[in-house]
Amino acid sequence: MSTADNSLEANRPTTRNIVGAITFWAVAITLSFLTSPTSDQPGWVWAVRVGVIVLGVAWVVWLILHERSLTRQGLPLNNDTIAVDLWTIAHTMAGVVLGAWGIPLPLVVIFTIGWEFFERYGHGIGNDESLDNRLVDVAVAWIGWIVFVGITTAGTGTEIPWLLPAVQSIIR
Repeated sequence: MSTADNSLEANRPTTRNIVGAITFWAVAITLSFLTSPTSDQPGWVWAVRVGVIVLGVAWVVWLILHERSLTRQGLPLNNDTIAVDLWTIAHTMAGVVLGAWGIPLPLVVIFTIGWEFFERYGHGIGNDESLDNRLVDVAVAWIGWIVFVGITTAGTGTEIPWLLPAVQSIIR
């Protein structure tokens, strides 16, 4: 095995952390679905919701493949030690998705800060990120949420879910 392959293996998340990440996102997706407005939503809202999910997932898949390619070539990733990197876009997209789905702000705060804790303490997921990188990741997610929750609520005539889920959500 080459040095680049050893480096790639050393930085990969453990099975436990992969299961933890999947569990984190499964809970987040379930809570998001239960608290997002689903009834009486126009077609354009559903199109935006699906579109931002597809874009966000495509970006993350590309990033993972890109980083693996760089690592195999022995090239530096330039992540984690600078405030803004390519993963900043992924964090922004997470906020965009949460905003497009109308997720209440308290859950957005829990998900975004919770994910940063998970990254910090999960091997191979982001445990070497600098504090300024973590702060930017949270801030851009919140900005993405504000912009897209603003767009969808303005376009549907509903209120921004600052504290509680929208009236059109499953659990309200």
